[in-house]
Amino acid sequence: MELTESRARDLTAWSVLWASRRGWKAWESLGSEAWERRRELGCKLPPLVGQPLSSLTEVDVRRTLDEANKYSIVGSRVGDSRFSFEGSPPFIYLEGNPPPKEVVAIVGTRRCDRWARSATRHLSEGLARAGISTISGLAKGVDGSAHEGSLAGNVPTWAVLGTAIDRTYPAGHRELRQRILEQGGGILSEFPPGVPTQPSHFPRRNRIVSGLSSLVVAIQAGPKSGTLHTIRWALDQGVEVQVVPGPLGDSAWAGSSRMLEEGATPCLGVHSVLDWLGYSPRFVPPSTDPIATLLESGAMTEDTLESHWESDTPFFAALTQAELAGAIRRRRDGRWETTTT
Repeated sequence: MELTESRARDLTAWSVLWASRRGWKAWESLGSEAWERRRELGCKLPPLVGQPLSSLTEVDVRRTLDEANKYSIVGSRVGDSRFSFEGSPPFIYLEGNPPPKEVVAIVGTRRCDRWARSATRHLSEGLARAGISTISGLAKGVDGSAHEGSLAGNVPTWAVLGTAIDRTYPAGHRELRQRILEQGGGILSEFPPGVPTQPSHFPRRNRIVSGLSSLVVAIQAGPKSGTLHTIRWALDQGVEVQVVPGPLGDSAWAGSSRMLEEGATPCLGVHSVLDWLGYSPRFVPPSTDPIATLLESGAMTEDTLESHWESDTPFFAALTQAELAGAIRRRRDGRWETTTT
């Protein structure tokens, strides 16, 4: 049954009221100490949590409704097929703009190494320069680098939260969240405003990240990484998956290596994504590209290449442009070479 957005808003408000009545007994047991505990724990609870149901007034209910009305409500239950996919929640709460139909998910570990962080930034910024946005989970590590790369490339990016829509985790990404909104992107969550964060909530966002994407790129997945959970959802949803290869024998990349062994498509750079999406960037002969000129003596790691870069043009911008132009490519061992090698 489809619902009007107005009706969905009412249900959102009542879900918050329900949480205050039954869902969070621990807060009710705190009684008058609830508000003090809220400040200590850094939780922004709904206005009614910690108060007995008999004390609710019309003002309390209206305040809860106002809190819910700060956000748009999208989803299959309100007639939006864009948000209908395998495992999709009935409602998704949205701050900012909805994502486009073509958006690339970049996912990976929170504890990423320097190489993974560099690869993520290069990939997301390179896609941005081709006009392609990203979606990720606003977490530390790969997620944050993916959002930052898109913003540096001047395109919107989208973040799916594992918390209530009005909370930001980690707290250190509040400023990043604001920049995402200011640059035309959006923040999404299946959890209504005020719902306290639970560890079990975070894996639930994975199916939304993959379900809203055209392609999922995995970067540095460990043997038990949550990234593997996202990949399983993507496969169930019929979403293409690419995996960035990592250093040979590095256990921090064991999940990525296993996916490649099982037949996942390797992502060797921006061109891998563009090829799958059907983009045809303008080809520039390697002999006329300054990055390719540096590689004429042989393949180099990104760090070595950057150490030789002397132009005023930012290195990553030049590297991205060279790849988009088809002048260079990343090898499976992570080093860069010219396309004529």
